[in-house]
Amino acid sequence: MKSDDIPLVPDAAWLEERLGEGSLWRPDEAALPAELTDAGSREFLLAVGFPAVDLDVVGIDTRHVRDEDAWEPFDADEIYGERPPRRRLPAHELLLHRGPLG
Repeated sequence: MKSDDIPLVPDAAWLEERLGEGSLWRPDEAALPAELTDAGSREFLLAVGFPAVDLDVVGIDTRHVRDEDAWEPFDADEIYGERPPRRRLPAHELLLHRGPLG
């Protein structure tokens, strides 16, 4: 893995050079959840992708992003304990999480 010349916004080639060929999950438009409404986030996922890797040295395993049934929307208040889970109120900031929390 290389660590030199870190760009402000990485592209797919830069990420794959460091994480390995085929390491990015690149969804198509239909695979993105409707709750993900930020245009920049959608564009980045479609154009660049998201690392689907196991980086044991730092305790990050994102390989589950490739699972079709793993998307579940949460809002920031729910994730950070400002409101009990599943008490649905209008979200101030929506986050999408793939996989178990905790």
